[in-house]
Amino acid sequence: MVSQDSFRLTELGNLLLQYHKPFREEYQGSNIPKSYRLHSKRTYIENKIDELIQLNLIGSKGVQSIKNNTSTKEYFFSNIGILFSCIIIGKIEKDEIMRTSLIIDFFFELSDTLKSYPNSLNGFLIRVIKDVLNNDNPDLLEDLFSYFSSIFPIFITALIKGEFI
Repeated sequence: MVSQDSFRLTELGNLLLQYHKPFREEYQGSNIPKSYRLHSKRTYIENKIDELIQLNLIGSKGVQSIKNNTSTKEYFFSNIGILFSCIIIGKIEKDEIMRTSLIIDFFFELSDTLKSYPNSLNGFLIRVIKDVLNNDNPDLLEDLFSYFSSIFPIFITALIKGEFI
């Protein structure tokens, strides 16, 4: 059984066949069964997943398949992947309540990630994030999110290289 925080290749492939525009257009009006469509795109999807793993945006683990008693991979977002997705969705989300919720999720995840790399700068950032979250000031929250999302590529590069350790 796959947890809500993880996914398998087949689940992702089926979603991509349904929502990814190039895939939809390729098979539009086709009588090719969905299972064969997925089979034909499997290697392409696996290669893209491998690229996301190399970028440390997702991780994988081997799990036992209940259906046919074989080993398969289960994928999950890394902390960096969660942060990155919160920024992307937070920048395009139109619904103010959803956007605020994503921004709050971003800061909780950022705080947890910084705790994994203890030093004085990260300790300071964690205190700032905590103060902003406890302040109940949407403008301050928005400003801090805007700041972090603008420096995020630099921040993540430094984190991945171990410069925040």
